[in-house]
Amino acid sequence: MTSYAHTQLVKAIALVDQFPAGKEDYARWIEGGQHLELLRKNALEDEIIVYGSGESTFIHSAVVANEALEPIDEDDLLSWSCNPFNNVANYVSRFDGGDTWIERDMHGAGSKTLEAAKQLVFCRTFEGWTGGIEPPIEVLQEYVHLSGIHWIPEHQAYCCFDEHGDIDPVVSITTRDQDAADVALVSFKRAPLEEYLAASDSSLLRMFDYTLFRRNGFSGWPEGPEDLGGKGEALVYRQKIVAGVAGYTRGFQLVRNTREKGEVLSDMRDRWSGRSTKKYVEFLAHDWRNNRLANISTDPSASTNYFQTEGNTLPFELSPAFFAPEVLSKYKTDSQKYAVGARSVSCRGAWHLRGYDVNEADQVHAYICDLRNLPYREQLHWASFNEEPKAGISRRAFLSDFKGEWATQIDPLQSIMSTLRG
Repeated sequence: MTSYAHTQLVKAIALVDQFPAGKEDYARWIEGGQHLELLRKNALEDEIIVYGSGESTFIHSAVVANEALEPIDEDDLLSWSCNPFNNVANYVSRFDGGDTWIERDMHGAGSKTLEAAKQLVFCRTFEGWTGGIEPPIEVLQEYVHLSGIHWIPEHQAYCCFDEHGDIDPVVSITTRDQDAADVALVSFKRAPLEEYLAASDSSLLRMFDYTLFRRNGFSGWPEGPEDLGGKGEALVYRQKIVAGVAGYTRGFQLVRNTREKGEVLSDMRDRWSGRSTKKYVEFLAHDWRNNRLANISTDPSASTNYFQTEGNTLPFELSPAFFAPEVLSKYKTDSQKYAVGARSVSCRGAWHLRGYDVNEADQVHAYICDLRNLPYREQLHWASFNEEPKAGISRRAFLSDFKGEWATQIDPLQSIMSTLRG
């Protein structure tokens, strides 16, 4: 099942492609206003149309280096002639039997600007094969690897895990044989796409063609010049309208990032280093530095370590917070998503909590410095089971975490699981 946002875009394309019943509505429809408005609106949304094909709609996209767009050659780009069935590379040979070489990227796209562009989506066919093909539409391998996404047939999408360990559809795909409205669509989540565009100093260029007419009442396009629209804007098109009968609108749209390049790249580096802006939660914990129970935030500025004690009385980040044993229940009952070890809990590739243990009162305890590494939603889960300590930390935790000694004892997790089973 594809994402909700993707499904809504499929419906939107099917809706604008519907033939209006009334004569006046039809006359307005062939002018392509609804189709152009869909493009303008979608350029600001979180789910971006990269390829779309409907009854009267064709949208195809490429990534173009910003230096190739300075200045934008509108006449050149209006002559585009390409589609997602083009290969990423082709063998080329001289007719006279001379050399043979490989031609890559988008040579032959009808536009000089597009020659070095990168096509994001590839619709391939296996002539003669009657079985299914997975994935039905391929995505540029460079983008797949950089985004860390993988094809999952059940979601009809290239996915990764989000910070909570849930499936996140990053590139969603609908093919015409899957959709009753006869629409094919490939949509990309905006955030990962903007990272790719920022890192490659590029922009997304969407090419579109809307040919709007009733096939049983149209004899052909008349001679004469086309009208031009959007000159100097992000969406530029050429158009021909046969009043009340038919119309086509063909052009391109430049979709630039909504955030500055430096901001996008800075956020990427912060995420990789763990410095991303995040929310923190307060836990009732044993502030053993000040010999008290206190509410201690997981914000790094609210605690300190052994080496940074001068001039402050902040609690140590190794202050333990204590929890009812049920805090582990959701992890133990979903072994597909979570792995519970003797002293750690992990959620797929999303997060890892180290250093928890169980004391002699069957309470779970964890240090503030480890709790802060959990996603905010996960911190709230732990906070809902936070309670005053009924005993100190386990002997095993004391020996290994504070004295640096090996501790040999029966795993207290077995005891707590007995408690959880009642």
